[in-house]
Amino acid sequence: MSQLILDGLTKRFGDVRALSGLSLEVAPGEVVALLGSSGAGKSTTLKIAAGVERPTEGRVLLGGEDITATPAWQRDAAMAFESYVLYPQLPVFDNIAFPLRAPRLRGRYDADEIRRRVEQVAGLVEIGHLLGRRPVELSGGQRQRVALSRALVRDAAIVLLDEPISHLDAKLRHWLRGELRRLLTSRSSPAIWATPDGLEAMGVADRIAVVVDGRVVQHGTPQEIFRSPATVEAARLLGDPGMSILEGALEDGRVVLEGAGGASLPLSTSNGQIGVRGPVRLGIRPGELRIAGGAGVGRFQAEVLAAEAGARQTVVIARVGRQVLRIATPDRRKVRAGDRIWVDCGGARIHLFSTDRDGRIITEANVVSGSPRSTYDSQGVSS
Repeated sequence: MSQLILDGLTKRFGDVRALSGLSLEVAPGEVVALLGSSGAGKSTTLKIAAGVERPTEGRVLLGGEDITATPAWQRDAAMAFESYVLYPQLPVFDNIAFPLRAPRLRGRYDADEIRRRVEQVAGLVEIGHLLGRRPVELSGGQRQRVALSRALVRDAAIVLLDEPISHLDAKLRHWLRGELRRLLTSRSSPAIWATPDGLEAMGVADRIAVVVDGRVVQHGTPQEIFRSPATVEAARLLGDPGMSILEGALEDGRVVLEGAGGASLPLSTSNGQIGVRGPVRLGIRPGELRIAGGAGVGRFQAEVLAAEAGARQTVVIARVGRQVLRIATPDRRKVRAGDRIWVDCGGARIHLFSTDRDGRIITEANVVSGSPRSTYDSQGVSS
């Protein structure tokens, strides 16, 4: 198999620009997640790679060959559409087997091989017992798995998956991420997996391409993007809960938070200097924050809006002025809506972004801590 290259893709639908010079390379056997919110241009990118849409500008290359003008049926691309696109008159078995019986592959697979492949992929996504039903008899999640099976049943030159597990329950989604990644990486086809879910992208991809307004604003390994997001949008997409973004101003190596009653956070960097001043956005992961017993360096007050208890941590949603942040803490401290708490950022790793439309990263720093972080007993008393 060959490398897939999307080179400077621009796509306009009338006055609407869906893609703006998007470029991406996917190696054979590599899974790249196309991560972005709704309307970012993910589906349009996949349709152009598949040949369903033609770019207004730019090229699609496979193995060094320009296939931009090659019709879809000649590209050997397998695609799972977000909208499923099943054949209503055919049972599930024939929907999945359809690509194996296509005219260009006629005679390559005999009846036994077709049955083996269909049953194998249907078993993988747990719909083996539904092969005799028609799409109208299936739930939305079952239909999605039929569409996914149809894309995976053959060894295609390109695999394109558009939010392929978005309508499944959480437990099945979690299990399938690992199974589908193993299947895709065992083949030699370049694969693109489009999703708005940062956890899903991190679970399936070798690399992630973050797409905003039809262009890639950052690409790298999941760990690289999680640790050092290039933009506010990239920061918000990765993590559960996602990074909290707060407005503030940088003054003499301190961030003064908007709405925090003049509270400021002293910062330190590896080179000891932060060479910018003025309005900034401060990004901080919820797991970097703690609830403190009182005032101190690197702390500010907030009002609790809600507390979501989980198996491993409690996520406290709090308000600072008109801004909202999340605190992910293992402490079993009982907090309720309306409580006033002290939020401890001491020692936390933060990201400073510009306040312009792109929200580009300015620098990374640590909040200076005045004292060890607090711990709590079962009554929520600082100890």
